[in-house]
Formats: sequence, C-alpha cells, structure tokens
Amino acid sequence: MEKLIKRLETEFGRNFNYLKDKLWSVNIFLDGNSRHQMVYLKIREKKEGSNDLSRFVCTSAIGPAEGLDLEQILRKNLALDIGTVAIEDLKNRDGLAVTYLIFKASHLAATADYAEIWELITKTATYADKLEKELYSEDRH
Repeated sequence: MEKLIKRLETEFGRNFNYLKDKLWSVNIFLDGNSRHQMVYLKIREKKEGSNDLSRFVCTSAIGPAEGLDLEQILRKNLALDIGTVAIEDLKNRDGLAVTYLIFKASHLAATADYAEIWELITKTATYADKLEKELYSEDRH
C-alpha cells in the first residue's frame, strides 16, 4: 500500500494531501481545469481472522439533498460501473449536520493496483462533478 500511495502522491502532486489517520484529499481538475472536485481517499483497515479486508474508500460531496427528488437521483446508480450515489450527514462550517448527496466507491486493498486506485479516484471525481453540474448548475466542491 505504501508504494501505491507514493505513486499517487507523485501523480497528483500538490493536489494530493495527507490529512490524518490514513485519509488524503485529492483535488481533481476537470473540463480543461474549468471545474474541480474534491475527493477524499481513506484506507479502512479491517481483518477477519487471517483475511485482510481493508479497503480504499473514495468519497466526494455533491451538494445538499434538501428539496431534491432522491428516488430519481438514486436510480442513477443503475447506470454506474463503480460506486454509488448516497446521502450522508456532513458538518457545515458552523458545525451543524446537513444531509448531503455524496458519491462513494471502494476497492479491496489486498488486490488493488495503481491503475485501479487511480480509476477509483478519478471516476469518483467525474461522477460527483457530473451530478453536481446536473443538479446545481455550479461548481461547489
């Protein structure tokens, strides 16, 4: 995993930042750098007996869920090849919980190679940004 993280640091440069506790932020620029999407990469460690079930998990905020047709949005999951659109309570700048649409995808760490994690990060950014643009017509995250 260390070699994979080092390669991601090299690939994404200053846009790949370690935050804490095996959590990184990756600022992905899209549409010829006219848009961007923040992706959070977390290594979730888990063992069951001798099995390593640790996962790379990518999450990206899309926008507030209030007032949206959530059933229609969740149906978009059927067309995705990785990940899922979901809701999660996130803290706003005032520390209050706000229900947000997020995009989340993961991959088993034990079998992951660089190309798979690069795809996980970039597709998370692309899908989240596409839905953000469709729902809010602006670049929020």
